[in-house]
Amino acid sequence: MPEKGLKNKAGLKEISETIINSLNEGIWVEDEEGFCVYANPKEAEMLGYAQEELIGKHWSEIVHSSGYERMKRESEKRSRGIASSYETFLLTKNKEKLPVIISATPLFKEGKYIGVIGVTIDIRKQKELEKKLSALYELSKELALSRDVKKIAEITVKAMKKILRFDTSFFLLLEQNYLNIVSYSGFKENVVGKSFFLNAEKGIIPWVAREGRSYLTNNTDRDDLFVNIIGDFDIKSEICVPIKIKNKVMGVLNAESRKYNAFDEKDLELLKILASQVAIAIENARLMEEMKRSSEFQRLFISILSHDLKNPLTVIKGYTDLIAINADERTKKYISRIQESIKKMENLIENAKVYSTLKEKKYKKEFKKKNVKDIIKTALSELEIKAKEKNINMLSKVKGVYHIKANSVIDEVFINLIDNAIKYSPENSRIEIDIEDTEDKWRIGVKDWGEGVADELKEAIFERFERGDVNTKGSGLGLAIVKQIVDLHGGRVWVEDNPEGGSIFFVELPKIK
Repeated sequence: MPEKGLKNKAGLKEISETIINSLNEGIWVEDEEGFCVYANPKEAEMLGYAQEELIGKHWSEIVHSSGYERMKRESEKRSRGIASSYETFLLTKNKEKLPVIISATPLFKEGKYIGVIGVTIDIRKQKELEKKLSALYELSKELALSRDVKKIAEITVKAMKKILRFDTSFFLLLEQNYLNIVSYSGFKENVVGKSFFLNAEKGIIPWVAREGRSYLTNNTDRDDLFVNIIGDFDIKSEICVPIKIKNKVMGVLNAESRKYNAFDEKDLELLKILASQVAIAIENARLMEEMKRSSEFQRLFISILSHDLKNPLTVIKGYTDLIAINADERTKKYISRIQESIKKMENLIENAKVYSTLKEKKYKKEFKKKNVKDIIKTALSELEIKAKEKNINMLSKVKGVYHIKANSVIDEVFINLIDNAIKYSPENSRIEIDIEDTEDKWRIGVKDWGEGVADELKEAIFERFERGDVNTKGSGLGLAIVKQIVDLHGGRVWVEDNPEGGSIFFVELPKIK
């Protein structure tokens, strides 16, 4: 080879090695028997070895016992020329379990298998984020059931310590011109009741409450806003977010650390999500207290549900969308669960509005001639996708003309009843809708082969916030709305046992005279 060509080849080799050595992913090469012949600096760093210590090690020496069988299968596949990418656990030099994603490609020379080149990606941070998102999701359910502000504060501070792992944390509520500590963690002395003046010149907590914006500092020595008012240690990092509904600040969540650079943007985003959940829980608790004192509670509650509480739902959805941008598939599943909960809350808001309007007899009584068959057809069409997800066959035997005088809200009766049947039916089952002539009324039956309803609950389930299974998710408003609408039309609704197992929900509606 010409001298110039040799120089170019050497230069390219040097450039290639520089690139590989500077990568943020581990690169390794095995021979045909599974022994390491090369590992870049990142691979060695992840596993806690010097580069030269990895040379000559067999893959079985660095894989965790929980991933051994998977690695063995993948190694056999690679010897047959099959590339693969999978998640497993490696074992560090200090015997720690390291979650990773491995992508490996077999190497061949002149048709003969000579080894493997692979990429190792450390996913510890992703796993940690998954755990935090999952824990926040579970926490949101616990907060939703809390009706006492002090209890909400205690749950929140516990979560900040367990999920976000802050050294110290405060939960403060704004009352007039002071931010009062309601709950805390990480201090030797009792600081409940101590307060911060809202208009103080210095202090991160008052600033966040005044501005309604979050604040993060990782070096308090150089932060002019910081002041150590309460604390038995030298604070080096502080993070603080407002608890607010719409533009109204209700309080703040604050955390501190003894270390420099203790917090990052992910900590900030997670704390914002927690603050949004807390704001909803506090508002619900306050509204429940109002209910005890005022007969006007229902209108107040519906008004706030309709307007003020939609804002934090939008905020939470925005943050989950943000986290999802660079998340892996498993993390996206947790985010999807949170977003499903947001949709359920939005449905609850809408159902509560309908229920309140019907209960107060304020619904526009615009009744028109309608055919029950068309109403059933509309309901089945709307729920077709949901039924297919569980492979449930929906069969309507309502084929003729069955006129009633009805308001447009009558559609909600059958949408709710059929949706309920889908929800409580097992996969691969069926739902049947039939109609019967009872002289002056049409009797429509929605039959399922699901869990059934206990005798003692057959009446209670049509009252608000009552369900057949107390562990079942839902607002408990669906069947209450059904009853209110049926009552509005001069009919009645009830449930009976399906002799073949399951339930039959009956609705009787007056014929047009």
